[in-house]
Amino acid sequence: MRPRSRRHALVTTALAVVAVVALTVTATWTFTSSGSVTAAKAATANPTASPQPATPTSSATVLPGPTTLSPNGPVHLVGLGDSVMSGTNCDCDGITSKLADSLAKVWRVPVSQVNLGESGATTDDLLDDLTNDSRTMSEVTNADVVVVIIGANDLTDDLDTWRRTGCGRSCYQPHVQQMQNRLAKILARITNLEGNRPFSLVVDGYWNILTDGQTALKQGGWPQLSWSRAVTASVDSAIRDAAGTAGAHYVELRSVFSNTPDPLLADDGDHPNAAGVEAIAEANLRVLRG
Repeated sequence: MRPRSRRHALVTTALAVVAVVALTVTATWTFTSSGSVTAAKAATANPTASPQPATPTSSATVLPGPTTLSPNGPVHLVGLGDSVMSGTNCDCDGITSKLADSLAKVWRVPVSQVNLGESGATTDDLLDDLTNDSRTMSEVTNADVVVVIIGANDLTDDLDTWRRTGCGRSCYQPHVQQMQNRLAKILARITNLEGNRPFSLVVDGYWNILTDGQTALKQGGWPQLSWSRAVTASVDSAIRDAAGTAGAHYVELRSVFSNTPDPLLADDGDHPNAAGVEAIAEANLRVLRG
């Protein structure tokens, strides 16, 4: 779905400020629903897979979704992932910018945001950044809300295999499982970086990991569109399971784009346009509001 060649991260930081807010150095959080879970269990997923991030040793708390949050001070939002997160071809400010503005209005606190999405990024790439890139690790360590959109690029080569051989689930499912294992490590690494700070972790699925709508029909007709939607359903299931194991929120996007996604897609039929980005931000807002 996403271009294979990686680009420098699109990093933007904005501050949405609402009047009559007491500006404190760090956010003080009040949780309006009881119960929390530790994310240590996510660290045990596929312990022999490579690369291996540091095993979480903290008791970092991840809020089970959906949970309503009521922060009393400034909030920092960090977006991680691929070109959907970075806003490729949307001609807009991106998901985290839209979401930060909306959260500031709902929570009535300042919300700063950084978008670290990278076009072409895979789960391997993000896991490497979370383990070795000082900027990524620093931003996540100081985040109150982390939104992750990753996994589609792990499956892009399977389209070529399907076109050559017509191979179905038996060909792509092993790659879906590998993606899920790496995503579990990503979520465990995020909770490890957060330490003992309470934070909200959100993981989005996809509407289609490849092109969709009229663009997909022109490329490969209904057979390709049907195949890509079947793969996406499997990918989304794996993402949902990884998020659930980590105690994270899961945001389902297939119903957001529905069976007529073209009004929400850029001209490439692959990435969301400005309206699509806004729809994704709204879906994340609904989950964070509870």
